[in-house]
Amino acid sequence: MTPSLSIARSATAASALTALTVLLAGCQSAAPLLRKAEDYTQIVVSKARLRGETNLADGSRVARELGCGAQGTATAKFESSSVLPERPRAGREINHRLVIASCPLSGDDPPGTLTRRFTREGRTLFEDSAPYTLKPGRWSLDVFVGIPPQAPPGPYRLEVKFARRGLHLESASDFVVQP
Repeated sequence: MTPSLSIARSATAASALTALTVLLAGCQSAAPLLRKAEDYTQIVVSKARLRGETNLADGSRVARELGCGAQGTATAKFESSSVLPERPRAGREINHRLVIASCPLSGDDPPGTLTRRFTREGRTLFEDSAPYTLKPGRWSLDVFVGIPPQAPPGPYRLEVKFARRGLHLESASDFVVQP
């Protein structure tokens, strides 16, 4: 099966499950089924994603949207940060997608540091940092992270930060590990 066919089938399955979810949303007795359908949809969507960077929009389009060059305009922003599935089981993998919009660079903009930190009840469990250079346009960055099999059930937070001289961005995503 080709990757594009696999992705198309995953998207079709996700669409069908989303439609089922909408139909069942009004039934209280359907809540467990609804939750399972939502979880499965999120798993399918996350598996269809590819590790790494993907360009979502070119620099000129994003420059118009952000008003790049205008006084007091931010040169970059995190548009979204999300974790899928939102209710992973211990021992499984999650997908973290970060979407960054950035104005065209001036040429002397230094790289910054992108940091991801996982916390539970305010305590840092894992943190990693890597140099990262902003690129003009809108980019998604996808990483996949394994949840240890012994991870206790409950709420977790993934905090992401980007810092360089003159620019600091941050966001957070919550997820709940299931037993």
